[in-house]
Amino acid sequence: MSDAPTVTVEFVDAETGQTIGRSEMPATTLPPSFAPRTTVDFDDAAWQVEGADPVSSEEYLARRHLVLTVRRLGAINSEQIRYSLPTICDPLPPMLPNAPSGELLELHEDDWRQVELISGTQANAVMADFEAIKRIYDGHGISGPDGILRGFGSIHLRERITEPLSPALPGRQLRRLLPDIQHVYRGVGFRDTPGGVAGSFALGLGPIAMYGVTDNETVTTLALHPDDRATLGLLDSVAAGITSVMRAFDLLFVDWCHCGTVDADQVADYLRAALRA
Repeated sequence: MSDAPTVTVEFVDAETGQTIGRSEMPATTLPPSFAPRTTVDFDDAAWQVEGADPVSSEEYLARRHLVLTVRRLGAINSEQIRYSLPTICDPLPPMLPNAPSGELLELHEDDWRQVELISGTQANAVMADFEAIKRIYDGHGISGPDGILRGFGSIHLRERITEPLSPALPGRQLRRLLPDIQHVYRGVGFRDTPGGVAGSFALGLGPIAMYGVTDNETVTTLALHPDDRATLGLLDSVAAGITSVMRAFDLLFVDWCHCGTVDADQVADYLRAALRA
């Protein structure tokens, strides 16, 4: 749940016509137009933009997708590499070679466990990761001429909390605490990655999807992500359900990229602000 909308940027090599990579980028890091020749940093090299589809920010923001045809100029210093997020979860969960039949909740792999519920017994580990993320903001944040944060020169890999729910939650009791489920996904998948996350599930709860991993009908990972299937009209009941889950199982609501926790009685306000961003 980021502060700015993101755009999927697809990079196409001008020499081969082949797609060489994709990246989820905050809209604030992209220029208003690619009409002039622009240089971008990608895959540890500098590339000159020879074409953009669409050209203007109004169009690619509406589509949330941008294709850049680029020509390699040369290698760049590692100090010039810019990350769009201050932290990601590492490692990613194991993947099944074939996705289960049916619709998956599709995430960018960098979004895995960025907003999640964690056992209160792990509060010290959460605070230790927060300190590391704050050091990324303080020492590696990159701002533009207008003072707005544009990215990060380094990134914190969250490796401490490998079992976020300890003990694991009983799946049936968890579901009883939630509001009416609007949609049941077949699991979780990552964009442009075949298969699906092993043991994953995802539930559409109005404007929010709750997803995670199960093991023998117990839930070992539980996280949240915006879901475009419904409007904000269901937000209060969704927030009440999340609050009930937090209190029943003594869980922390953690927003990793914003380096903070949310009190049980503030969940509705948090979700409302995050979904407006």
